[in-house]
Amino acid sequence: MGITTGPDGAILYTEGMKIGQAVFETAVVSATPGTGKVGSEVMLCGTGFAPGEQVHLFGDSTSKNLLDAANADESGSFAVSRPVAQAAFGPESVTGVGRARVTSPCKGTTGTWPGLI
Repeated sequence: MGITTGPDGAILYTEGMKIGQAVFETAVVSATPGTGKVGSEVMLCGTGFAPGEQVHLFGDSTSKNLLDAANADESGSFAVSRPVAQAAFGPESVTGVGRARVTSPCKGTTGTWPGLI
């Protein structure tokens, strides 16, 4: 229905009686290997973030289930190793949300979190 900027510069919109924030998917997050047992190590890598930006990594949503955080290097990339978490039902997505961008939040999403063997 409407679109505006908030006090922090974020782009906000209304849909019926709901207010949302526009998030631009300009970054990429990937997991290697693509499968693994619970507890085995997986490498989460991201590109396309702002240099030095802190990136929060979430499992299945950006509202809860914070898996990890990383700082992008001078090229806007990061890599963190972490154990495969137990997913509720099969593979889950991993979303990286850049925390330094106020006017244009940056988000990257993997296809799936490593499936369980």
